[in-house]
Amino acid sequence: MEKASHFAFNLKALREAADMEQIELAQKLGRKSASSISEWERGKYTPKAPILSQIADIFDVSLTDLMEKDLSTSLNSDEPQLTEVKVIEKVAAGFGYNYVGNNYDIYRTDRTDLAGYDFATLVKGDSMEPEFYDGDVVLVKQTFDTPRGGIFIVDYDEQSYIKQVMLHGNTLILHSLNPKYQDRELPVPPDEFIYWNIPGEVVDSFTPVPY
Repeated sequence: MEKASHFAFNLKALREAADMEQIELAQKLGRKSASSISEWERGKYTPKAPILSQIADIFDVSLTDLMEKDLSTSLNSDEPQLTEVKVIEKVAAGFGYNYVGNNYDIYRTDRTDLAGYDFATLVKGDSMEPEFYDGDVVLVKQTFDTPRGGIFIVDYDEQSYIKQVMLHGNTLILHSLNPKYQDRELPVPPDEFIYWNIPGEVVDSFTPVPY
């Protein structure tokens, strides 16, 4: 963009970024119609110095920047809105453990299409790669359905797992997506002194963005 055209381009960009109609800007400048604003933005002519100073003040930019810089980059460089998710860092097992009400940390994502969920927790380790990586956040929906191959959170004998889960007869099979890990087969119901629970199914996940 040539220096001579900066003002026309910047004026329109600043006005639109401020969600301001041409007539609104005209009124702020003491004009009754928007015709002059339209002509300025088309580069037909440039207003005199006092008007330029008023415009710079209205949009809180320097007169030099208004006339000599391409302001489009700074106007369009706003960081994306981040969604905050309350995440239980430690998937802790134990009788009466309440996932929904437990202590949490905040993690953030730039996604805006997260599935509905009841609680969120972190993936630990590489056993669920390549679908879930260490440090990923998984969103969990509480369910009473019998596991038939979905990804679930499982509490069993003071240990917690994020695994692909299948129930065959009296055997709970915990399958890791990473082929270097073998399946675990757990009896259900277990010994009377062993607590076990399936708090919910993983319905979505994301890799947190730095903040």
